[in-house]
Amino acid sequence: NNSGFKVLLDLIFANKNKSIKISENTINFRTRKKGESKLDAGVFFSFITQIISYFFNGLVSSKFIGFIIIGGFGFLLHFVMMFYFLKMIKIDFIWCHLIATLITSTFNFSVNNYLNFYERKLNSMKNFSIGLLKYYLINIPGILSSLTGASFAYNMLTNNPYLASFMGIILDGIFKFV
Repeated sequence: NNSGFKVLLDLIFANKNKSIKISENTINFRTRKKGESKLDAGVFFSFITQIISYFFNGLVSSKFIGFIIIGGFGFLLHFVMMFYFLKMIKIDFIWCHLIATLITSTFNFSVNNYLNFYERKLNSMKNFSIGLLKYYLINIPGILSSLTGASFAYNMLTNNPYLASFMGIILDGIFKFV
């Protein structure tokens, strides 16, 4: 992997035949006098997802693992928002599902921008806003299929808003995967 902070990790996992001896040497660093470290939460997240990828022998990319982790938190956020808008604000189901979907999409885009794409993240507010708008436009079919599927499920199959919303999320997930 070509990311600088994980070069030792790459060497350790690439050393399957144990031909390279690894030893530890103490290095005492001085206080930085100029510049700043590039080591941040994005690099740390990449390090963790790379370790997980190695446990799958590299068959599952670290970026995909990152998407799964972030998407899992987005999934939980979606249902927290559904509960809040249904029970606390008392909005109709389809509006709750739409608002929760948009909040979750914004969350997923933002966290992926910061953690999963840290090496080329959109830093300025202008670039971030343009990127988010493009993300929404690309995902319109997924959002519409989610709304349609959730609405159909809620009105025709089940009266459970959470189950119906889950069905809508599955349709959106299928769209994003494809």
